[in-house]
Amino acid sequence: MATLHVKEYANANDKPEGVMAPQLTKLQLANKLVGTFNTNQTGSIVYVTDNTSDVSSKPSETQVVDVNSVGYYYFDGTKWVKMLTGFAVRNANNGLSLSGEKVQLGGLLIKPTTIDQNENTLAFTGSVVNSFSVDGNTLSVDAANNRIGIGNTAPTNTLDVNGDTRIRKVDTSIELNDENLVIDATGVVKRKLQDGIFRGGLKQQFETPCSNIIVSYDGNGTPQYFPSPNCTDASWAVKYKVSNFEKYDDPGNNMDATTGGFKAPKTGLYRISMSAAATFDFASTNASSANGFGQFVLGLVDQSDTWIVKGIFAIGTAQSYYGHPMTQNFTLMARLTKDTIYNFAVTNGVTLYIEDTGTSSVNTVNSGSPQTIDITAVGGGNMSLFEIEFVK
Repeated sequence: MATLHVKEYANANDKPEGVMAPQLTKLQLANKLVGTFNTNQTGSIVYVTDNTSDVSSKPSETQVVDVNSVGYYYFDGTKWVKMLTGFAVRNANNGLSLSGEKVQLGGLLIKPTTIDQNENTLAFTGSVVNSFSVDGNTLSVDAANNRIGIGNTAPTNTLDVNGDTRIRKVDTSIELNDENLVIDATGVVKRKLQDGIFRGGLKQQFETPCSNIIVSYDGNGTPQYFPSPNCTDASWAVKYKVSNFEKYDDPGNNMDATTGGFKAPKTGLYRISMSAAATFDFASTNASSANGFGQFVLGLVDQSDTWIVKGIFAIGTAQSYYGHPMTQNFTLMARLTKDTIYNFAVTNGVTLYIEDTGTSSVNTVNSGSPQTIDITAVGGGNMSLFEIEFVK
């Protein structure tokens, strides 16, 4: 027995049976005057037949906020709550929460938890700054601008790190074209421009016009050495631009290897270095008077043949040192101008070798007296090397 007992029909297969609750629409419930349903009606049951109407500004709008589908609802003293069908959820925890009949993400983890994705992907999408974050600003994803912040929630670059950075393992660079990373005044990491670097050697021996010498013999058979007739005193100061380079390093393609012209990619300070495996062929006290006796000049010139930097090298007494191979070096700094072409140059009488051993051989160009001879260094040792590098 019970307070209300509805008895079934016996063997009445042609009669419907059951108990029907009041059938109302969401709009009808919302139109109830304020206070019509209160704590005295807690536990009341209705069946909602329609939930599609707009209930904005209706007297009991707040009581139907969770009426979102057709079905049975009970009144909990404050609002209408849908009655679950087929199953019952008693609680939700460990990162989940229960809202009416809905289990939602969001809540306190109460135990260590692992999500096994197996072969399935897990994607997050968003459209705002700080769309996804971990522990405040430890990690923040700016979905609006496709940026990641570490130590901040409003990154201004693709990766914006506010704090110390440590890289535990870095491979050793072995490529000539590898580039350096630098940090600008605002902390942005940038690739350092590699333009403005040339390193190379000679593809072939480089000779100036007065590198040949005429030799004649006096009555005692002693050789006397003279420059070629066309090598006047003034001709020894003429500059000759070195050409036909073998490039070892030129990531910005600033050097024309054939002409030897280096086009400065930007205005600034450059380091100019030259190591010359050279002979200086002169034979009279006047041979190098234009540069200072026993001297020749190596350096860098602009297109007006003005020295930008130069090294002046003395090699000793004239006749005893003609054709003597040597290695001369200099490293100097100069300010070069963007888009201006510069060339390595030497003064007359100089021969530059691909490489030499510090010894020389005398090759007779013609027989008889006087003879024209050419001084050649024997390869295998020091090399003629050239370098230009942008500093700042």
